[in-house]
Amino acid sequence: IFRVAVEIFTVPGRTVLASQIHEAPVDDVVAMQTEIARATCEAVRLLRETPQEAPRIIPAAGAQL
Repeated sequence: IFRVAVEIFTVPGRTVLASQIHEAPVDDVVAMQTEIARATCEAVRLLRETPQEAPRIIPAAGAQL
């Protein structure tokens, strides 16, 4: 199993605005990369639309928190 943690945070201060953990079989790295990109873009979009709700945890599809 391949596990990647993604955090979106402010600079300076490193306040975490979103956090995601993605897991996939090692032989499915390309699909995992695609999912991480999609989920990260969606998290950024949501944060831009509702910045007053940050920090928040935005789980990716199939993500394990």
